Amino acid sequence: MGKRDLYTILFVGILMMSMLFFSPVFVKSAATAPGDLTTTTTVPGGGGMTTTTTAAGGGGQTTTTVPGGGGGTVMGTVSYYIPYLHTHTNNVTYCYIANFSSNALTTSFTVNAAATKPVGNATTFGDTLGAGLSKMVTFSGTTISLGVETLDLASETGTGLTAYGGTLKFTTTVTGGASCKNVIISCFQGTTQPKRNVVGYLCGDDSTSGPGSSSILLGF
Repeated sequence: MGKRDLYTILFVGILMMSMLFFSPVFVKSAATAPGDLTTTTTVPGGGGMTTTTTAAGGGGQTTTTVPGGGGGTVMGTVSYYIPYLHTHTNNVTYCYIANFSSNALTTSFTVNAAATKPVGNATTFGDTLGAGLSKMVTFSGTTISLGVETLDLASETGTGLTAYGGTLKFTTTVTGGASCKNVIISCFQGTTQPKRNVVGYLCGDDSTSGPGSSSILLGF
């Protein structure tokens, strides 16, 4: 064997070694098997989230929607906790609401405590309180009124004379659209002139407008 043949064998050997160590490796991508779990999440501008899941075992597809800011879902809540109201008409209470926010508000009231423990069902008004508007809420006897709309609370307070406490709640479908800073109430009680200022109520929200980007809790 000549020197030239030896060089040829050596070159072929080096070439084969380089192909072995440096050639690309092709990996077949795995198809979605019946037992795989596939999750698709879509977050639309309204803040909602839709999750599509292919169930294990080829069980088909399940779609779960977590509501967001669109579609009428509550995203901002302000609650006023009022500990003392009374069904006696001499103790009528007037709460003036000022909506400083840029969003329409839905108003509801829940009786949380009375002489007999209430069921705790929320009573919701049909009309919204528009941005930049103000209205009066009136608690008289066993009724609550907002503007010209009156709702009955007797199923929660009972029909007799009783003191009771509850939560006046304002909600909006806009994320962070309501807080104790921009949904403000001032309450007065009685039939005399001047009426008595109501004290002891609290405002709480689910905003990030408080210190350290926390929610707000205020006492009056």
